[in-house]
Amino acid sequence: MSKYIKGWNAEMSIEEAKDLAYWERNVLALKTATYANMAYEAQLESYKRRYGHYGANTTELPCGWYYDTDNNWEGWKRVISLWYGKVTYHVPDDFDMGSLQQIEPNWNGHTTEEKHRRMLKYCGVEVPDELLP
Repeated sequence: MSKYIKGWNAEMSIEEAKDLAYWERNVLALKTATYANMAYEAQLESYKRRYGHYGANTTELPCGWYYDTDNNWEGWKRVISLWYGKVTYHVPDDFDMGSLQQIEPNWNGHTTEEKHRRMLKYCGVEVPDELLP
């Protein structure tokens, strides 16, 4: 991880630059998962203050990570899962997951295109069908 903290430099090979881009993507996925869980927990606390209880099905946070034993991508068997498996990212097995909790596999069957559209929609961006392959 430490080799990526400093970011891009002109001496990097194409392969090193690609590795850096993946690392940056992985950090953003981890940050999104961590913040989504924090927002969920804050919402639960607000609900509890208002109604005196948490409501139903509150023990499961919306994001976590798991081992994907069904794929054959050596070194990329860990997955960051956002919003109960609606968006997932494979990350290297040695990527530090920080405080993100380990969960059971929960991929919902989405395609990469569906994942990208969903993430853009969460950000308020609509992608016209004619711009997609």
